[in-house]
Amino acid sequence: MKKAEPIPYEEFKQKIIPVIGEFLDYMIKEFGMDEFDLVCNFNWGYFDGKPVVIDYGHNYFGENLEEVSL
Repeated sequence: MKKAEPIPYEEFKQKIIPVIGEFLDYMIKEFGMDEFDLVCNFNWGYFDGKPVVIDYGHNYFGENLEEVSL
C-alpha cells in the first residue's frame, strides 16, 4: 500500500490552506465534516505530489461506517 508523506505545519499553513479554502468550506457545509479535523496538518499528506486527507476518523460523509456495505 502506498503511503502519503506528512505535510509539515508551516508548509500546510502557507501553501495548502490558501489553496483548499473553498474545498474545506464545501466539505464542512455540504457533508457536516468536522472543521477541526480538516484544518489539522496531521490529517493531510502528499500522495503522488498532491495534498490529500489521510485520516478522518469514523466519518463517511455523515454515514456510520457500520451501515455502509462495501
